Amino acid sequence: MSFATWLLLAACIVEFLLFTFLRNLFGPFVSPVALWLTGVVVALSGLRVFRGVTPPVLKPLSGRSALGILLPITALGLFAGRVARMLSRSVIDPAQSDVIPSIEIMLRRWLTNEAVYVPITDFGYVIYPTYLPMMWMPFAPAELLHFDYRWTAYGGFALAVLTGIVLLLRRRLPMLPTLALLAVPLLLMQAVLQTASTTITSTVELMIVAFYLLLAYSIWRGPWWVQAITLTLCLLSRFSLVFWVPLWLGLLWQNRGKTEALRVAGLAAVLVLAIYIVPFLSHDWGAFARAQITYTEAAIGEWEEVAPNLPEHLYKGVGLAVFFRQYAPAP
Repeated sequence: MSFATWLLLAACIVEFLLFTFLRNLFGPFVSPVALWLTGVVVALSGLRVFRGVTPPVLKPLSGRSALGILLPITALGLFAGRVARMLSRSVIDPAQSDVIPSIEIMLRRWLTNEAVYVPITDFGYVIYPTYLPMMWMPFAPAELLHFDYRWTAYGGFALAVLTGIVLLLRRRLPMLPTLALLAVPLLLMQAVLQTASTTITSTVELMIVAFYLLLAYSIWRGPWWVQAITLTLCLLSRFSLVFWVPLWLGLLWQNRGKTEALRVAGLAAVLVLAIYIVPFLSHDWGAFARAQITYTEAAIGEWEEVAPNLPEHLYKGVGLAVFFRQYAPAP
């Protein structure tokens, strides 16, 4: 392997460790800088490694490669047992986290034909609903069949991981690289269970991880309509990639022609209209803006000092906001 390939591999491992098992290893000021620098190295070395490389040919699954699916399925099943024990010990409580209770309220309003995007007052304070439809609609089966919403998030993540594993096995790589790559999502899951268990017990972020994984797979090998669908899943859930979308569409235009770029943009726009704007936003055009008030209040809360400790999240070694709170000449 080339030096750039080794550098990319090393930077990915370091970034993974700084996010999980070695989080805040160097303290709240050095750790986020180290994490940011590894991200820069991942990006630059990745550009170097993959520039001009055409996507590999995917072959049909052979009997031998199909056996490779059994390992991750078994591992995900074992993880499911651990998740079940964690969920049994963790009751959904809005006093601890209002994420899942808010999703429950929004979904039940939708299923009973009530207005979804009106203030929630069930927790002793007022919050404007912030979650777009793909944050709560996927949990309809859990609500209708009366099982824990958090299993929907874990199941979505497992399906996305298995989709990636099928694509990997279709590449027919040598055994050692294949085994190493098969282990990656399992290591990530172990890291989440060990270092950030509230991600599973108090949030539905594993479902969002699944959406972003599916988008990555579709960009790599999917047809234009799959790219548009997976992009919509991301835009209507945690929409932090919204600033990246124009760059991606520009690259599609340049590399695959304007027809494909316009198809992806057009279908994604139609889906956003059909799923969010027409049924919800068009009835109250101020709903999205009011939701941002909730985010602003949450952001301010993150900066406030909670005696006797510093703000919970700013000093965990994963973000640069700590420098602004510590040194910026403003309240």
